Amino acid sequence: MKIFYIALILCCAKAFAQQENSTFCSKRDRIKHQSLKSNSLNLAQIAQTEKYDVNYYKLNLNMTNTSTTLSGYAEMKATAIAAIDTVLYELFSSLSISSVSLNGTNVPFTRAGSAVKIAANLSPGTSFIIRTNYSGTPPTAQTNPLGGSGMSNATSPSWGNEVVWSLSEPFCAYEWWPCKQSLTDKADSCDVFITVPNSCKAGSNGVLTQVVNLGNGSSRYEWKHRHPIDYYLISVAVAEYVEYNVFANPVGAPAPILIQNYIYNNPQTLPNFQADIDETVDFMELFYDLYGPYPFEDEKYGHCMAPFSGGMEHQTMTTQGFFNPTLTAHELGHQWWGDYVTCASWCDIWVNEGFASYSEQIMLENLYPGQEVQNMQSVHNNVMSQPGGSVWVLDSLNEARIFSGRLTYDKGAAIVHTMRYMLNDDQLFYATLKNFL
Repeated sequence: MKIFYIALILCCAKAFAQQENSTFCSKRDRIKHQSLKSNSLNLAQIAQTEKYDVNYYKLNLNMTNTSTTLSGYAEMKATAIAAIDTVLYELFSSLSISSVSLNGTNVPFTRAGSAVKIAANLSPGTSFIIRTNYSGTPPTAQTNPLGGSGMSNATSPSWGNEVVWSLSEPFCAYEWWPCKQSLTDKADSCDVFITVPNSCKAGSNGVLTQVVNLGNGSSRYEWKHRHPIDYYLISVAVAEYVEYNVFANPVGAPAPILIQNYIYNNPQTLPNFQADIDETVDFMELFYDLYGPYPFEDEKYGHCMAPFSGGMEHQTMTTQGFFNPTLTAHELGHQWWGDYVTCASWCDIWVNEGFASYSEQIMLENLYPGQEVQNMQSVHNNVMSQPGGSVWVLDSLNEARIFSGRLTYDKGAAIVHTMRYMLNDDQLFYATLKNFL
């Protein structure tokens, strides 16, 4: 029987694989889901983006904490996997493009809605670099009915600090930078260079390699990330921050792991949240033991504060509105479940969110013993509050359904809990998770 339960766990986990799950979707639905890799392109346009594999992104942008308006350039290095006569990628139509270059030479481009197209003659295996120089103000929910959350500007009602931050999940990266929005095509690495006023800091993915004072009242924050990353996990947050760092020392780790935190620069915020932030050390050491090595331990983990309710698991630097044990554990759990291994379709988002939600349960039973009982009871009560409902998302354009608290988060966590219960062997359960990761 244990072999069956292990197979069940691995079968569910295969929803993470970077390929379509042909046993779960009908042929008609698989074709449909190919068209839902982006909600702003049609099927023919998406087919054009499938002709190349993204290797690397570089963003070099000018930003402030008082407006979402930005300017600069984005580079995409890619490799043709089929003959290409037109390279197509996405950028929201209200953002102005001043020029596009292909392998260092300016080339003509056309735009049709969010699609940007340039003529090319690329044979399979050919590498190429596209640079897009652009500027403008990303849309809001009022100016983009399909999204509007890609880049936001707001002042914290609790602390009074003004922030500009990105939140691209699931379809909003193109609202602020030119990209290919496909879950099945992770870039191998990325650089995010952000120039901001000297009073601000800019947080992003990977390692802060240097801060260059440009001598004109602004500084460039140069972040470099050398791990595969999906489009919606590339991020930036700009505000008047203070930096507060702690280190985790998991058993078996080759070196201490930096936990780098950008906290609102005022006298109250850090003292209010410091104890909660410090607990990230305990959570990192726990998950390192149970899930296996932190996937980005050669770089960092950390947080940027932004005034929204909850968190977003941006790779290596989560954006959070506040700190408490369950939220912080959830977002850290995503670094294994969602970032390191990412669902290939939004239909399977329950695996990302179910395992991250179950990370809360694991944290509570190990560090707040007794509270996990009430937590799981609350999860089950929410799931059972309405009849029916599958964790699998039929309409992967419906953001409300994608992020259903009852089905995607709580029922996903309940399924993981049930698998663990049926296996009835924690050593084997966690060994299976480690083996998969």
